[in-house]
Amino acid sequence: MSDGPFKNLKLGRHWKRFAKAVQNDAFTSAECSALAMNALLQDILTQDAKALLTDLTNFASREQLDLDAASAIEEIFHRHQKSSFADTLQKEMAFRLSDHMPLADAIKQAVEAAVTEHICEAKTRIVEECILSRDFKGMWQDQFNRTVRESNAIFNGLATNEICGAILTRNNNAFKAAVSKKAGLDEGVSL
Repeated sequence: MSDGPFKNLKLGRHWKRFAKAVQNDAFTSAECSALAMNALLQDILTQDAKALLTDLTNFASREQLDLDAASAIEEIFHRHQKSSFADTLQKEMAFRLSDHMPLADAIKQAVEAAVTEHICEAKTRIVEECILSRDFKGMWQDQFNRTVRESNAIFNGLATNEICGAILTRNNNAFKAAVSKKAGLDEGVSL
């Protein structure tokens, strides 16, 4: 038995696991959502992203803030490695700071906006991989339609507050229990 049309995806292992689960009737929508939230968290919370978030929250918690917080925040971002999440976070922070928003609120709202953007990017990546699978790897049209429909529904229903909370606390394992493989004999397919 082959691994199906998702065998050679150009996605990370967490996204491959999500893509396989979406097309498999044995996985519930809740299980697929947990897999998607875990994959997002693993994408976003790299070691450098954790260090960046730590620096931002430490700066925001200082008693004496700089008069020009925007330039200090920009300097913090320059000390860290660039990623799509960090770039979006930096733009969102700059936007909020230009409106003179309190720094702690700006961080929280910028993380929410960056997570929303990252969800949209992941959704697009999954659809693109489905198109490639349909066109070149033997995915049937009805399988394609179902997979795209199911994955879009899952992405649209993700609990972004939970994802943002895990990011702000820098907890890579926030969804680990929900996505762990079943180990017991009695843990079969949900009925």
